[in-house]
Amino acid sequence: FFTCINYGSGKIAIGGWSSSTSIPLVSTYANNYQTSSGEGCYLRCDTSGVLIHSTKIKGYVKDADFDSNGNSYIVGYTVSNFIPVWTSNPSFYQQVYAGINDWFIHKFNTTDSLTWSTPVGGSSLDYGTGICIKDSLMAICGYGGSADFPFVKSVNDSGNTFKRYQDDIQLAKFNLKNGQLLWCVAHATQYKEQAYDLTFDKDYNLYITGSVDCPITSTISCSNPSDFRPLNASGYYYQSTRVGPDAFVLGFDRDNHRNWLTYFGSSVGGIGTNGEYGNTIVANSKNQIFMAGSTADRTNTLPLSRWNSTCYYDSTHAD
Repeated sequence: FFTCINYGSGKIAIGGWSSSTSIPLVSTYANNYQTSSGEGCYLRCDTSGVLIHSTKIKGYVKDADFDSNGNSYIVGYTVSNFIPVWTSNPSFYQQVYAGINDWFIHKFNTTDSLTWSTPVGGSSLDYGTGICIKDSLMAICGYGGSADFPFVKSVNDSGNTFKRYQDDIQLAKFNLKNGQLLWCVAHATQYKEQAYDLTFDKDYNLYITGSVDCPITSTISCSNPSDFRPLNASGYYYQSTRVGPDAFVLGFDRDNHRNWLTYFGSSVGGIGTNGEYGNTIVANSKNQIFMAGSTADRTNTLPLSRWNSTCYYDSTHAD
């Protein structure tokens, strides 16, 4: 399993992947795929652990979220062109399966019936990895290399490029009232960039985390960390240098202006060593941002800071 979210009112959504042909299926969704090659799986439980809904999905389920009405949304990626495309409203964004890998979005209503499903992608490899919902806005992140990804640049957008390299950060916003694709951009450089999760704060600012590194087989020089376009914001943490695979935090304001971008990683090492990865990110009601991930740092050069005297703190590294 890759994601678990508690909406409240007894609703817990879990998404992931399974190669089992005998997982328990409880679903009003007709496509209960059971294959030995492995498929995505999505299930919903109540807070006492009773299984209410479960189904196989043609693809890898990477993240899930709820809207304020209790509808659930899942995102991931698929290598199948059999993803169902079903819209109850003709204005909902809808695209045919376009590439080797495409994002997919599924919406289930409160009775677990599928009410909206669409692939999103271009002709190359595209991976949907994270979803977050605030009021009538749904934001999705991922990464990929499709030059013909369905980009939509809003009038307020700035600081983005559509130039394609090996892996680039992909971001999209949808209007949940009518399913309209409002904004879809890449944050592209010569690096290998992968976005894994994103979150809104209470003011609709959007924050994304993931990892950045040179492509392993790249013939391009990746010696200049400024190519990733780090952006210092007053009062925000800022790290402008990168020595290996590093985590990052990328921020946009509610009008889609890029307003913050920092590396987060150890200061010793090289490509392929001392790697840091930002796997998940969340903002609380005070607009404080929490990012969690992993590190392979063995040099004690990760930028550690203790919040206060009572919080958990461990500055040692494992072997």
